[in-house]
Amino acid sequence: PKNYPPPSLPPHNTGMHDLPASRINKNSPAVMAARLLDWIEGVKAMADRFIDYPPTKREFHLAAASPDHERFTRIKNRFAEGIPRIISQDEADMLVHVRRVEYKLRCLILWLAATLVEKAQKSPEFYSSLFPAKAGISPGASQPDPRFCGDERNNNPNQIPSLVWSQELHRRKEMAKTLPIGGFSVTTPVIEGTCRSRRRRGRKLRADVLRQVDARHLVARLLRLPRILTHADQMAERLARKALTTAHDAAATGEQSHNRGHPVRGAGQSPALQTRDLTRSQDPGSAAHHYMLRSIRDDKSTLPAISVSLATKPPPNPLYFEPFQHWLPPDDLWESAEDDEERGDLTWLHHIAGETLRRIGFSPGEEKGSCLPDLSRFEPPSPPQIRTT
Repeated sequence: PKNYPPPSLPPHNTGMHDLPASRINKNSPAVMAARLLDWIEGVKAMADRFIDYPPTKREFHLAAASPDHERFTRIKNRFAEGIPRIISQDEADMLVHVRRVEYKLRCLILWLAATLVEKAQKSPEFYSSLFPAKAGISPGASQPDPRFCGDERNNNPNQIPSLVWSQELHRRKEMAKTLPIGGFSVTTPVIEGTCRSRRRRGRKLRADVLRQVDARHLVARLLRLPRILTHADQMAERLARKALTTAHDAAATGEQSHNRGHPVRGAGQSPALQTRDLTRSQDPGSAAHHYMLRSIRDDKSTLPAISVSLATKPPPNPLYFEPFQHWLPPDDLWESAEDDEERGDLTWLHHIAGETLRRIGFSPGEEKGSCLPDLSRFEPPSPPQIRTT
């Protein structure tokens, strides 16, 4: 019989697989971008199991050579249709997975944009680097030959007739491989003063969840995910420039209201306010104007007073994202993840992006209805002010 070692003996050596795994550095945007790419590939692989893509030309020729006439007829019809199909219930489930990945992409882009804004607030040189000067054409430069510049109609879009342009758009739509679904919006649009039309409720049967539906919209959103991740840094840089420009415009508006006759709180005037007139004509990307804004912000004793209408109307927030009003990501997206690691990444991106926006002053604010009521009428009166002459 074979001599087996007694079960009470410890192993002779410890392999590398017994060592604890190193912690993931989720504070690094590059690490989170690589993990996002893995989650995108997982969602695309999951969708390939449910989507019925139209047959290729190779499959069509193989079916034509086979003796099965019914199979050839079915493949011929699907090849002529050329539209991917999916079951309605599977499409609803896949859209939730796609929305979860898009949510993580939005959090990543907003995190990157907030990081750029935070760096610009601390470094005037970095602030200026976000607004590069537009490269102009020197007067003495030789112009290229128009014969080698393509079609002359494309040089001036205003010369293209409306009928020709509509036909061009229709041709592009017919030649497109995916369904046009528009651009990818990172922030949440603020819609105010809109009234919803009331629909007349009538009898309507519930649709069959096992029917075959068009999957072109789902395929287009799946193919858009890697492109968004590839251009995440460029989208974050555009959002950062927009946020810094909005802050500059808000400061300029407050400065104009101060120059129209509003008093200044404080007896003396700081050096920053003395040099304000010299830097008033600077561009939003200039280091001198950024230094002036930082000096006004750091000076606690001298703050310009603005009008009541300007104070009650806050400047627009270009980094506004409504889900950041909550401490946790949406429940339907969090519960749709089948892996605990993906849930952890979703929660981490939501937390780090929201916390960075709060730190730089671009927080979306608190949710409406979740605050305490206005109890100012129930407070005791303020004590009298005794002034000496």
